[in-house]
Amino acid sequence: MAYCSNVSCPGRILESIVHFAAVMDIRGLGYERVRALLDAKLIKDVADLYELKPADLLALEGFAEKSAQQLVDAIQASNKQPLSTLLYALGIRHVGAQGAKLLARRFGTMKALRNASVEEIGKIRGVGPAIAEAVAGSSTSPGTASCWSAWTSRGSTSPSRPPPSGRGRWPDRRTW
Repeated sequence: MAYCSNVSCPGRILESIVHFAAVMDIRGLGYERVRALLDAKLIKDVADLYELKPADLLALEGFAEKSAQQLVDAIQASNKQPLSTLLYALGIRHVGAQGAKLLARRFGTMKALRNASVEEIGKIRGVGPAIAEAVAGSSTSPGTASCWSAWTSRGSTSPSRPPPSGRGRWPDRRTW
């Protein structure tokens, strides 16, 4: 599979936003709507989705008041997704759904993860050096830094389970 390393590539931006919308379960935000939003310059990355207002969408073909409001509501509802879902949705290279869960479980917040070093990230069981480098680099790379900043300052996702407190020998792992 080919991978475009240019973070400013229009195709990569389009695909990353479509992936984000699918993972974050934003109903009504498919491939064509993302393309229309990009073409109209209403968004340039996933963080811009959360700044959209219904009035912005009315100028686009296929939007009436109700559909514009429904899309904005769906976007805002995605703020309730857990941190692990957000991390997977951001499309960080080498980070799948399971890796995102490990990261969210260990760090608990975007801010804590953003401030973590490559070494700290790499110490997580199941996270290798490639993932650690990709995660640490994604918070400062030109293509994703604005997204990390938006979520760090907004704190928009539901909190994940906090890291173990260190009390007792074993963390609570009940499955019933």
